[in-house]
Amino acid sequence: MTGRISSPAKKGGRLALVRLPTFFPCSIHATTALPQDDCDLYSLPIRDPIQLEIFESEKTVLSTNIITKEGHDALKQELDYLWREKRPDTTRKVTWAASLGDRSENADYQYNKKLLREIDRRVRYLRKRLEDVRVVAYSPEQEGRVFFGAWVEIENEAGEIKKFRVVGYDEIYGRNDYISIDSPMARALLKKEEGDEAVVQTPNGEMLWWINSITYPG
Repeated sequence: MTGRISSPAKKGGRLALVRLPTFFPCSIHATTALPQDDCDLYSLPIRDPIQLEIFESEKTVLSTNIITKEGHDALKQELDYLWREKRPDTTRKVTWAASLGDRSENADYQYNKKLLREIDRRVRYLRKRLEDVRVVAYSPEQEGRVFFGAWVEIENEAGEIKKFRVVGYDEIYGRNDYISIDSPMARALLKKEEGDEAVVQTPNGEMLWWINSITYPG
């Protein structure tokens, strides 16, 4: 990789940021330029509905409010599962446990009552999120450059290769092949082409990567 020359960046044709009203569903082209000064979200939504802790209190101001269609569908499926299946089942367990008597020493009651509160918080979050988030539609104009939704393969001077998809932060939980659009890596790669180099800011200093390939889901 040493001595590799990056291709010059194209000039002109840059699209301005489009501010759309918040409604569901809606769509913008992924070629839309993204704001560089958005706040980061430091806590991720927890996908597992059985998990007891949902760190709602730790969420900061939401950053780039965009998501892929696949991610949007996953949030809707999760909401449907929690509301139509998990919550009714947990409610029945709470009612049954409460009928056994002393609730203060009833482990089943305490467990499921807490779980029900966590489910309700997650349901509220998902409903609000689905209202606010914008689905980013694929456009042929994206081809050959890194935009939202792209699969990107990169390589450094040591020959280390990484491949990942640039997505919204709601989509990265539990995935080691997805990165958030707000991450330093994604910010460094946006709008670059195959063969370009990207300088990524890390806690240990700058890291240099070259882009081997850019593809979009068919």
